[in-house]
Formats: sequence, C-alpha cells, structure tokens
Amino acid sequence: VVFEHLLALNAWEVEWDKANARPDCSQTGNYQHFRNERRDGQSWRITTDTTFPVFGEFHFDYVTGWRPRGAFPLDDKVWKQVTQWWLQYINVSRDPGALAASVSSLRKVSYRLMLRSEQLRDFLGKVQDRGCRMDLLYALFSRVSDPDTIAGTLFPNMLPPSSAAKPRKPLFNSSEFSSALATLGWLNLWSPMAADGRRYVLELAGYEQRQVLRALL
Repeated sequence: VVFEHLLALNAWEVEWDKANARPDCSQTGNYQHFRNERRDGQSWRITTDTTFPVFGEFHFDYVTGWRPRGAFPLDDKVWKQVTQWWLQYINVSRDPGALAASVSSLRKVSYRLMLRSEQLRDFLGKVQDRGCRMDLLYALFSRVSDPDTIAGTLFPNMLPPSSAAKPRKPLFNSSEFSSALATLGWLNLWSPMAADGRRYVLELAGYEQRQVLRALL
C-alpha cells in the first residue's frame, strides 16, 4: 500500500513539476523523484509507468521537490521549545531502537513544520549521535524554506558559501556528505544561485553532475 501511494505521489509530482516549468532534478533526467532504486539486490528503474510487482524486496530513496506556497518558517523561540525536550531525550538514549523511534516521531509531525536552513543547522548541531543526525537531515530536508542556502549552511566544509566567508564548524564529515549527495541528489542540494567561490570535481557520466556543469557554463 505504501509503495502504491508513493507511485501515485511520484506521478503527481512529475506532472506538477512539468506544469510549473520546474527544473528536472531527478537522478537520471526522467523527472522521477525516486532515487537509488534496487529490487532484489539488482539495479531497478521506477517510472510513472511502473506497475506494482507482486513480490520482491525493494530499496529506494524518495526526494520530494514540493514546498507549500506561502508557508513561513517557525519562529526561533517556538522551534527551540519544540526541540528542547526532544534533544534532552535523544542525547541520553543509547538504544538504537529508541533513537529510530524518536526520528520516526519527528518525521510524522514534520509536515506541519517549515524551517530555515540555519534553524535546521542549529538543531542538528545539538544531536550527538551521528547516525541519528543523518536520519534527521533526511527527515527534515523537504521542510526547509530556503533550499538555495542549505548546502552552504549544512556542509560549509564541503561546499563553502564563498571563499571570503567566515569558516564554520562542520556538522558532517566527507563520508556523510557523500552519503547525503547520493541520497538527496546534487540537483536538490546544490543551487546555481549560490555557486560562486567553490571548487568543483564533477563526474560527467552522471546526469546530475552534467547538469551542474551546464548551469556553471
């Protein structure tokens, strides 16, 4: 049932992107919001024409490009109150199951939230467990109201906002940054509006990085 709902959501998002002349931020240039799909351990490609298989094990990421129009991020004071009790619990728990349940609980209410990238950075910086921090990044990524700044804000050591900017303490190491790029995608993290002052190493065999180069040229 969940997979069928995601297929319907993906089909709606693809048409919404096209109708609103949004850029194609997919992994392979097909407008799909599914990424890194695998079925029974083999690479698999999901499209809007994909039908629901009757058996098999599926692994994939789904990255929505939709942001509610006219939504405003939470006031800093309200966001601090929302997360204060949660941080007190998560930073003393060492039970993986409890950590996963805590991330799930925040994910369930995330549709009610809109955040600035700086608010997300401040929150993630207070989460001590690195795996939990990554899970929260994925859970709250689509709730950021200023996505053009999110890469430089969350990954200043990998994508510095500018060569003249004041250095900031990194939240994620290079391995975590690579994982975020693979899960969320270059075209969802990187913004041509904040492209200056950075050093790029691009693999042009992939659609996403070719599009980054095309935008830079």
